[in-house]
Amino acid sequence: YYITNNLRMDILNVTEAWVTEPIPNYVRLLDIFIIIIYFVATIIGFPGNLLAVFYFTRPSVKRDLSSSLYIAVSVTDVALSFAQIPVIVSLIADRQPALFSLKIVCVGWRLVFKSLQRFSVFLVL
Repeated sequence: YYITNNLRMDILNVTEAWVTEPIPNYVRLLDIFIIIIYFVATIIGFPGNLLAVFYFTRPSVKRDLSSSLYIAVSVTDVALSFAQIPVIVSLIADRQPALFSLKIVCVGWRLVFKSLQRFSVFLVL
């Protein structure tokens, strides 16, 4: 099932506001493709960036601007990899709200995700 444009948001709980229709086959195939991409990116990105954080925080590594920026970028990427998990769960559940059934979770996740994206771009530029 996928979410249509006919949503009514309640202040505390939006579980009953989801209007669903059957998912067309091509949308489900695209969802599976997105799930695979997110899953692979999370499986590779999370441990890879975590190893980079551990490497650059070792006492033997000289702390200069480059290493500090690399630590910040790696920590941000670890957090972004972790932030993809609710999206993966929702796509696996046929686009049902899953972890996003409460408005506070939706608002909190969006705030964290958008902030991490912008901070990541800021660090790279």
